[in-house]
Amino acid sequence: MHLDAVLKHFAENDRAVDKKNLIVLETDNGTLVCPKQQFTERTDEAGKRIWEVSPYVIALWKVTGLSGNDGWTRAARLADRKYKISGHQYSLFDIATNPEISDEDKQFVLRCVLAEEGEGAGWNGDPDFNKKREEVVAYIKNDLGVSVEE
Repeated sequence: MHLDAVLKHFAENDRAVDKKNLIVLETDNGTLVCPKQQFTERTDEAGKRIWEVSPYVIALWKVTGLSGNDGWTRAARLADRKYKISGHQYSLFDIATNPEISDEDKQFVLRCVLAEEGEGAGWNGDPDFNKKREEVVAYIKNDLGVSVEE
């Protein structure tokens, strides 16, 4: 989905969304796009289709950015069905946007991904990793209202 179309949709529905709170990828030709998997869709009281962005998707996006990987690699990681909850395989996108998965499970997975990123800090050699991690955790807690602390 083109970024302009996404921003227009939110504006038309009187729902301000900042580009920093969306997963935005750049194609080879410079077009900015947003993976549809980051949105949940619902119908409002007037029967109008509305998109919502899960704070868990944005939190996971911020956490996977700690690795230093590019946007496409991070998006592929979010789409990989490698996490098991209640006997079912889910991608991080699925976990973040599925209303049937509890907030507790979502926070647990978020903490696991944060720990995985910490393990990767050793091999990527980023001397500022701990500072960046603290900033991401603070953003997730303060701006998104999601706790990642045990």
